[in-house]
Amino acid sequence: MRRLYMIAAFILGLIVTPAMAEVVVVATSGDAGLHAGQKLDPAVQISLPEGARITVLSKTGEMKVIDGPYTGPVEAQDDKPQESVQVAQWDAVKTFLGDPDARSEVVGASRSAKSDLLASPSSIWDVSVDSSGPRCTRASGLVLWRKRSTLPLTVSVRGPGVRVTDLDWPKGENSLPLPDNYTAEDGTMVVSLDGNLRELSIKVLPKDMENAAPGQLLAWMVDNKCARQALSLIAHVHARTEIK
Repeated sequence: MRRLYMIAAFILGLIVTPAMAEVVVVATSGDAGLHAGQKLDPAVQISLPEGARITVLSKTGEMKVIDGPYTGPVEAQDDKPQESVQVAQWDAVKTFLGDPDARSEVVGASRSAKSDLLASPSSIWDVSVDSSGPRCTRASGLVLWRKRSTLPLTVSVRGPGVRVTDLDWPKGENSLPLPDNYTAEDGTMVVSLDGNLRELSIKVLPKDMENAAPGQLLAWMVDNKCARQALSLIAHVHARTEIK
């Protein structure tokens, strides 16, 4: 009987341990010898040469940047933040990072500390209006963003219970803060840019996530299909720049 218990415990360990003890590489730069989307055991020994950098995400929601030269485990064994990413979100993040297109964008964005993503919107919460699609934002302080600022625009915004019209977006300005009385809500927001419409599916950050760890924000963005903002978050963390 004891032998059966030992065999059962061994099999259970094989099943449970890899799922519990796992980190995923979200960005690399330099000659790291790893790639975005790669899954690692936290205790695995890695060796990074001078100039190499990796950013890893654990199931706790922590995103950690490791710079070379470094030789040692991916995660220190006593490094245990309290909050956890939901398993469903964790799986979604792994799927997102494992996608060849997403992975190439992450790698391309993190080849240097100053990436194209960081040279674009100054905040991960800026709402791009260059195309329609899902956007993640906070309830207040909503800022529209455009890549090209060569022309002045007249802007109107219509969202759940709110309508703002005839806003001037000056030439040379990439960002347009909306009036302070605009409070974003989950739902469809239609933005008119000189009559050209953008339909945005807005998802507002829940209040209980306002102080969430970067990895938890990443999981939430991925879960809500805000891919570009998720990539921007990764690039900010990888470059050690402030997330705002």
